[in-house]
Amino acid sequence: MSIAICYATRYGSTREVAERLAGRLAGDVRLYDLADRAPVNLSEVSAVVIGSPVFSGRVPAAVRRFIAGAREELAEREVILYMTSLYSGARAEAQLADNYPAWLVAHCRAKHFVGGRIRLSGLRRLDSFVLRRVGLVSEDIDTISDSSIDELVSSIEQVSIG
Repeated sequence: MSIAICYATRYGSTREVAERLAGRLAGDVRLYDLADRAPVNLSEVSAVVIGSPVFSGRVPAAVRRFIAGAREELAEREVILYMTSLYSGARAEAQLADNYPAWLVAHCRAKHFVGGRIRLSGLRRLDSFVLRRVGLVSEDIDTISDSSIDELVSSIEQVSIG
């Protein structure tokens, strides 16, 4: 089975997860950074993994554009979604529901929230200010875990086998 991992990233965490997935999956795995705006060829893949961060409650516009432009192709394939976010549980589910079309959420095989990362020293000034003042973030945070990535790999492998 061939798999396309399509992602967008703001500070690199979502790309890191995509690369870790690609390194652990067998078969033909293609990585697409949606911010590149390069064509994504889904015609030869059986499954699509879509990854995105959430920043200020929104996923990147590149992810939303990709989904809107590939609706028919996505509807014909197995789809798995993952988000890098500091939230989990009901708050993460709400972020997903607020950012993805209902048809895609209903169609996807699995949804994963793999944690998130904030490195204050690497943020743009405005992002740092907002997180420090509004988000009350005062130190670096890293909640991306190997176990959450293991679960995501397992979901993808189940789609490959099934």
